[in-house]
Amino acid sequence: MYRRVSRVRVCGVRSFSHSLTHNSHSNTGTPGLRHLDMSGNNLTESTARALVKALEYSRCQISSLVLKNNHLGDDGTIAIARALPRFLCLEHLDLSSNNMGNAGISALSRGLRMDGTLRVLILSGNCAVNDIGLKQLVGTVRDSHQGKIVGACSLIEVDVSGCPDVSSSLERELVSLLMERTGSSSVRRKSSGRLRVL
Repeated sequence: MYRRVSRVRVCGVRSFSHSLTHNSHSNTGTPGLRHLDMSGNNLTESTARALVKALEYSRCQISSLVLKNNHLGDDGTIAIARALPRFLCLEHLDLSSNNMGNAGISALSRGLRMDGTLRVLILSGNCAVNDIGLKQLVGTVRDSHQGKIVGACSLIEVDVSGCPDVSSSLERELVSLLMERTGSSSVRRKSSGRLRVL
């Protein structure tokens, strides 16, 4: 018998990772965990890897993972991106304000080519992201839309607000691709003037 959990806000990744791993060894797992918010926990590359491992071992069917305002950088983002195909229920991923650059977004683009569930990707506030990295994400969305990668990349919302080096033409291309996919023309402007694709 396990306690039903649907939403958890965590302060302290080490104790949380230990708890998930312990539950998985006791054959109870944490199958009820759906939403995990670890914002502002000073997560780094090594703690991101520990978190991914703990989530995999716990057999969580997590649908929302919020890791905003941490210090994942490119290496921590790469660890998350490599796990995307194994998170079979993950629909919402918030990596905003994590000191991510183009290597991180490139890894996410590769992970999305093998993932068919992620629908919302929030990358706002990652100032080192520019057109070089975002072009790869746009290419993944385009290839999925054109049927070149079947069953992968289900994105319908991407937030790149607060990434000052992303060109408006590339943002418009991403908006256009996502609007074609969803059939929606819902696009909101953030207060910063950056586009948020919905």
